[in-house]
Amino acid sequence: MKILFNLFCFISISTTGCSQKTSPYPPGVTIDGSIARRCKEEKELNYFYTTLRLNDSVIKNPLALLGDKPKLAHLVTIRNKDTIISFFGLLVPNGFEIKLNGRDIQVQTFAASKSCRCFKENLSDTLLSYGAGARPVSMTLVLNKRNNIVRGEKIYGYIQTMGGDIFRSRGEDGMFDKWNFEYEGFFEIEFNPGKY
Repeated sequence: MKILFNLFCFISISTTGCSQKTSPYPPGVTIDGSIARRCKEEKELNYFYTTLRLNDSVIKNPLALLGDKPKLAHLVTIRNKDTIISFFGLLVPNGFEIKLNGRDIQVQTFAASKSCRCFKENLSDTLLSYGAGARPVSMTLVLNKRNNIVRGEKIYGYIQTMGGDIFRSRGEDGMFDKWNFEYEGFFEIEFNPGKY
């Protein structure tokens, strides 16, 4: 009887595990080669709609001087065997990065200051830093590929991030503003990583 019970448990667990399909990527991430064609049709690659939520109030474009949809610079680096694709503003140091490592893909938005240690990733942190990053609460990321990328090859994609808070000091009063950057746009980069 015990053997039949164990056999039943094994069959139940095996068939349950086999019937469920899981994506090897985090929620919101898709690998689809057709995004390259869609990106080639876009007139504004590497231009991103940028929204800043300051204490839950929307400030549509914090880079308004650069137009409605500012272009962000990009940099590809290799760090500890991870490929990091960073997009950032040159005048305002904020942006996002996509980290490819093994089978995992991570996205993080960030903000920084060149002049003050005024950021925290969590209100409970005791130390301030020059910058902070947060993972989006939800996102859509489509890449044309993520493995076996060779030097000089183009990477195409689309990203939309939502949510993910960081905190910036207001000054000496000990209070903090909640910041949240959101990005949306199509991109094209050439895979020529530098190392640091």
